[in-house]
Amino acid sequence: LLYIAELISVSQQQLKSRLKRIETSLSRDRKTLETPIKCNDIFRSLPGQDKPIRMVLTKGVAGIGKTASVHKFVLDWAEGKANRDVHFVFPLPFRDLNLMKEKQMSLMELLCCFFTELKPIKYDDYKTIFIFDGLDEWRLPLDFQNNEILWDVTKSASVDVLLTNLIKGNLLPSALIWIATRPAAANQIPAEFVDRVTEVQGFRDPQRAEYFRRKIKDHNLANRIVAHIQSSRSLHIMCRIPVFCWISATVLEKMLGEAKSTEIPKTLTQMFAHLLIVQTKLKTQKYDGKCDVDIEQARKSIRSLGKLAFQQLEKVCTQIFREEFGLKLEKVYSFVHLSVQEFFAALFKFLSFARENKKSSMTDFLKREVDRSLQSENGHLDLFLRFLVGLSLKSNQTLLRGLFTMTRSSQDPCEIIEYIKSKIRENPSPEKSINLFHCLNELNDQSLVQEVQTYLSSRGTHRLSGVKLSPAQWSALVFVLLNSAEDLDEFELRQYDLSEECLLRLLPVVKASRKAELRHVFILSLASALSSISSSLRELDLSDSNLQVSGVQVLSAGLNSPHCKLEILKLCNCSIREEGCAALVSALISNPSHLRELSLNSNKPGNSAVKLLSNLLEDPHCKLEKLQLYDCSIGEEGCAALALALISNPSHLRELNLNNNEPGDSGVKLLSDLLKDPHCKLEKLQWVIFDE
Repeated sequence: LLYIAELISVSQQQLKSRLKRIETSLSRDRKTLETPIKCNDIFRSLPGQDKPIRMVLTKGVAGIGKTASVHKFVLDWAEGKANRDVHFVFPLPFRDLNLMKEKQMSLMELLCCFFTELKPIKYDDYKTIFIFDGLDEWRLPLDFQNNEILWDVTKSASVDVLLTNLIKGNLLPSALIWIATRPAAANQIPAEFVDRVTEVQGFRDPQRAEYFRRKIKDHNLANRIVAHIQSSRSLHIMCRIPVFCWISATVLEKMLGEAKSTEIPKTLTQMFAHLLIVQTKLKTQKYDGKCDVDIEQARKSIRSLGKLAFQQLEKVCTQIFREEFGLKLEKVYSFVHLSVQEFFAALFKFLSFARENKKSSMTDFLKREVDRSLQSENGHLDLFLRFLVGLSLKSNQTLLRGLFTMTRSSQDPCEIIEYIKSKIRENPSPEKSINLFHCLNELNDQSLVQEVQTYLSSRGTHRLSGVKLSPAQWSALVFVLLNSAEDLDEFELRQYDLSEECLLRLLPVVKASRKAELRHVFILSLASALSSISSSLRELDLSDSNLQVSGVQVLSAGLNSPHCKLEILKLCNCSIREEGCAALVSALISNPSHLRELSLNSNKPGNSAVKLLSNLLEDPHCKLEKLQLYDCSIGEEGCAALALALISNPSHLRELNLNNNEPGDSGVKLLSDLLKDPHCKLEKLQWVIFDE
C-alpha cells in the first residue's frame, strides 16, 4: 500500500517554486495532517470540499509508485472494482505521446492511434478520464498562453496544442484529467487549472518492514535486514522508494544469507556495486545456463549499458530505446529505476576516465564533476555525483575487481573531501549543500556533521547564542536536522538562537517541521517558509513577539499564499492593533480553507477589526474551530458583530474565548442568547470579566 497524500486542494495554488530533491523530501517521516487518499478516490471530494475536482496533479520522485498507482486505478476500473460510473479511461503516457510530437491530428485521431477499436462518439455525453503519466518525460513546451485555442475535437493541431486545450477545458470540458509527474516538472501546469495536488510518498516505516518480511520468507533474516536498513540513514531514506526496497532485499538477502563474513553495505555506492555483482551472477545462471561468469562478456555488457545510461542521462532522458513491431505495437526499454541508470552512468564515466585519461589526476576529474553537478539547475546529476565519488574509493573498487581491473591507482580521498567542503562553505542552495553532504557520506567522511552534532549535544537551550557559525557549519546543521533519525515534528528556535540570522539559516528545517515555535523573533524571513509549496508547517507560535503593523503585514503575505497550509496560529501578546489585525483578517479571508485555530490573546484589535473577523467567520470556506480573544479590548459593538456572525451563518467554530473583555449588558445578553440558539454550533463559550 503506497501512501498518497493530498497536499493542496484549492485551484489557485502556485506551482512555480522548485520542489525539493529526493534527499530532502524523503529524509523524514512527516507526521503532518495531510489527508491520505486511495488512488481509486483521486477525483472524489473530501468532506467540506464543495467544488468538484476535474484536474488532479500527482507528484512523486522517481520510482515512488506513481505509475503503479495509475495502473492500479485503470485495472480496478477495468475489472469493475471501482469507479463504475466512469465510461471511458484513456491512459496516455507522455513518453508515448513524444512519438507524435511532429504530427498534426485531431484529438479523436490521437485517441484512435492508441485505442484502435474506438468508434466516433460524442464523449461529452459520457464520463471520461484522461490519465497522462510522466510529464517529466514530455519533450515539448506546454505553452498555455500562446497555443492556439481549440473547441472542436475533430480539428487537427499538434499534440502539445491538443494537450493544453484538454487541460484548460476547451476540449471535452466535462472530462476528468489526471497528470502524474516527478516534482521538477510540476510547474509546467499553471496553477489555475489544477483542482487537487497529491503526492505519492511511498512506504512509511511500518510498510518498509512489512515489505521485507513479505519479500523474504526467512523471518529471522528479514528482521536482520530491517535492523540493518534502520541503522544506515542513507539506506533508510532511500527505502521509502519501493524499487529501492527491492534492490536492498535482493542484495542483503544474498549477503546475510551466506555463511562467509562480508562487510554489509552502508552507502548507496556499496549497495549498487553489490547489486551489479548479484545481477551479473543471476544472468549467467538464469539466462546463460552457466555456473561461472564470462568476465569478458560481462564487462562488454556493463560498458555498453553504462555508455547508454550516461548518454541518455546527459539528455535528461529515461526512455532508452524502442523495439517496433508493425505500425503501433512496440516495446519500450528503460532502466528499472533512475538510480540504476545513474549508477551505470557513473560507472561508465569512472571506467572511461581510469582507462583513457592519463594526464589528469583523479582528484581533478572529480572536482570537474562536482562543479558540473552544482551548475545543473534541475539537480539531475546529484545521484550520479554521489555514485562517482563513491566509486573513487579503493574499497568500492575492490568490490568490483572481479569484473573490472582499474588501470589507475586510487588516490587518497582527502583532497576531494576538502574540495567538497570548500564548496559547502561557498553556501550553495540548501538542496545542493545536502547533496554535497551525501557525497561526503559516500566518501566515509562525516567530520563536519560530527563537529556540529558534538557541539549541539554539549549545549542546552540557546545552544547557538553568541556563536558565529560559518556557512559550512550552518549547512551541516541543516543537514543534521533534516536527516535526523527523529521525525521533525516540532521546531523551537529558542533551542538554537533567537535571532533573525538563525531563523533565516534554518528555514529549510522550519519548512520541514509540522510545528514551529518562534517566539520573540521578528519574521521578515518567515513568509517564504509559509508560502513554499514544499512546506510541511502546520502550527506556528509567534507569541510574545513585538510584531506591530509591519510584522503582521509580513506574516499576512505568507498566510495569503495558496501554498500556506497553516492550521494553528498563535499570536498572543504580539502588539497587534486595529491596522495589523485588519491585514491579518484580510489574508485569512483570501485563503480561509486551512486555519483551524487562531489565538489573538492580549492584543488590542478594537471593535472595527473584530467586525472584520466576524466577516471571516461568515465565510462558508472558513474552517476556524477555535478562536481565542482573551483580553482584546472588545466592547459591546464587537461582541454584537461576533454573535450576529455566529447566528446568521453558523460556522465551524466550536470554541470562543472572550474572557476579560467589555461586552456590556447588551453584549452579555447577545452571548447568552447565542448559546440558546439551535443554529449555533458553539460548544464552549467563555466571557468572564476580571476586575482590576
